[in-house]
Amino acid sequence: MRSEILNETIIDIISEIIKVDSAEIAQDPSSFGLGETDGWDSLVHLEIMTALEEEYDIELSIEDMEATDTAEKILRYFET
Repeated sequence: MRSEILNETIIDIISEIIKVDSAEIAQDPSSFGLGETDGWDSLVHLEIMTALEEEYDIELSIEDMEATDTAEKILRYFET
C-alpha cells in the first residue's frame, strides 16, 4: 500500500509539471521522459527532480538525476 501511495504521489508531481493526465503516465510510465515527451526538456526535468526532493525531503545527486530520465526510472528509483 505504501508503494502504491508513493507511486501515485510521484506520478501526480510529474503530471502537474508536464501537463499530462496522471492516468496516462500511470498506464505506461516508460513512454514519458526527458526528450521523449513534449514539454519534458532538461529544465523541466530539473523542476521535476526539485519537486521530488522537496516532497520527500531528500537531496538527489547529479548522477541520480541523470539516471532517472523517465517516469518509469523515477518510480523505480523511489522504490529502493
